[in-house]
Amino acid sequence: MDQVSERRAVDKHSSGSRRLTLVDLPAPFILTPVKVDGIISYDVDNAYPSRMERLINSSVTAKSAAGMLARFLSGQGFADETLNKVVIGKDNMKEITALDLLRKIAKSFAYFNGVYVRAQFTGYNTSAFRVEPFRYCRLGEADSNDYSGRVVVYNNWDKWRGQKLERGKYIPVDVWNPTKAAIDAQVKRDGDWSKWKGQMFYSFYDDDYLYPQSPADVVKWDADTEAHIAIFKNGELRRGFFLKYIMHHTRFNSDVEAQEFVAKMRQFTGGDHENSVMVLEGSFDSVTGAVIDGENVKIEKMEQNINDKMFEGYEKSTQNAIRKAFNAIPQILIEYEEGKLSGTSGEALKEAAEFYNSMTIEPRLHIAQIFSEIFKAWIDPSLRGRNWDIRELTFTKGEVANEDPALAAKRQAQAMLKGSVGGVQALLDLQKSVSEGFTDRAAAIAIIEEIFGIATETAEKMLGTPKETTPTPPQP
Repeated sequence: MDQVSERRAVDKHSSGSRRLTLVDLPAPFILTPVKVDGIISYDVDNAYPSRMERLINSSVTAKSAAGMLARFLSGQGFADETLNKVVIGKDNMKEITALDLLRKIAKSFAYFNGVYVRAQFTGYNTSAFRVEPFRYCRLGEADSNDYSGRVVVYNNWDKWRGQKLERGKYIPVDVWNPTKAAIDAQVKRDGDWSKWKGQMFYSFYDDDYLYPQSPADVVKWDADTEAHIAIFKNGELRRGFFLKYIMHHTRFNSDVEAQEFVAKMRQFTGGDHENSVMVLEGSFDSVTGAVIDGENVKIEKMEQNINDKMFEGYEKSTQNAIRKAFNAIPQILIEYEEGKLSGTSGEALKEAAEFYNSMTIEPRLHIAQIFSEIFKAWIDPSLRGRNWDIRELTFTKGEVANEDPALAAKRQAQAMLKGSVGGVQALLDLQKSVSEGFTDRAAAIAIIEEIFGIATETAEKMLGTPKETTPTPPQP
């Protein structure tokens, strides 16, 4: 899906022996089955996590929804604030706290509905944790009892770093079982403590299948549509507002000559715009355009009447579907995540946050249980059996924790203006001015948004639909 392949098709049975040069785009989500020994494949191509990650990151709404879901899953950290600063490992010489671990686990669940946590041991106690990239982890091949005793970590399951899988670089890690008997057996098998890779705790919130489905799975077509609408709009505008051309050219003497011509056309149109020109080979009359032997080139322009309103409908429907897939996230929270709120009351944000907290309570409890489990064998006995409940993300006084004070002050001023007599009168006067044709409707909507902090959709309803009037004919 990321690569464009060129195809030069020759139809030897058509009259005139015309040849066509064009760009062929592979269909999305058409997978090539692969067989990988030693693991249980994740989807038929064993590249599901990488595919979903790229898909989410390519869609503005999906990426924003995943980001906001992760924020609500990690909330404001642990209810017991002393746990937030507990150091549980190092990453590139930087200390990792329990709060850092919580946020990484929350992001993994937001993208994949699951997480892999690698545990390092000092003796028989855990002494460090880190989240392994979800796309690197696969369950090891199951035994006769259908049990996978290891997780295999490898950074090229999706073949992004090369088409060859190097089995010598696989890292098998024993699944979570921090008992003395299990650890002794694993260390003995590997030879000594220095060769033992520790253990892997993994947890999937979606357990309908062996591997979890990403929240974006059910809306993969919508996310892909949103991404390609952006690509299409950008490409067409850069090409010159939807104009395309067909170039008729006499048959080339060789494939090499044809390829050189296409290369020159690419230089002319720009490397990103090869779809602007289609080259048809054949023989034609330079005057009539009939397909006969000749020496000329004929160019036809393909007009396209594309209604930009069509994209608005597509965008709204895809955005709505994507939000539903991520635990029914309210639109106002997506706008907040993207920084698009020109003016929305703090009360509306607070209500949206309360709703989304209720929609995410179960996965948040699930993550808290993960911490309770992995810290049962922690090297510091004082952290065993602690309460790892997560504090909900809250909106207080119309503000999100750590919100920009200037933005908060602006919203408060907007709220006061809306509730004042002068503010109401100003809105009525603006509505009258639009209805009488003195003020442009779009300008009025912008004023209502900026000055009063009212959302676009509400501002449009307030102004109403202008009534069409029939001019009175002059009296004789």
